[in-house]
Amino acid sequence: KDYGLEMIDGPWEGLLSRVVIVLDENGKILHTEQVKDIDQEPDYLEALKTLL
Repeated sequence: KDYGLEMIDGPWEGLLSRVVIVLDENGKILHTEQVKDIDQEPDYLEALKTLL
């Protein structure tokens, strides 16, 4: 809810959208990806690359 990811209408109302957010130790966002459809997966490998 802090990041505005809660779905507000439709059959998935009240659930959070599918997203990957990578933060550093200070809370700075290093990577984010939100997919358009709940049945899609984010690119987890791309998210992990930000940690290397």
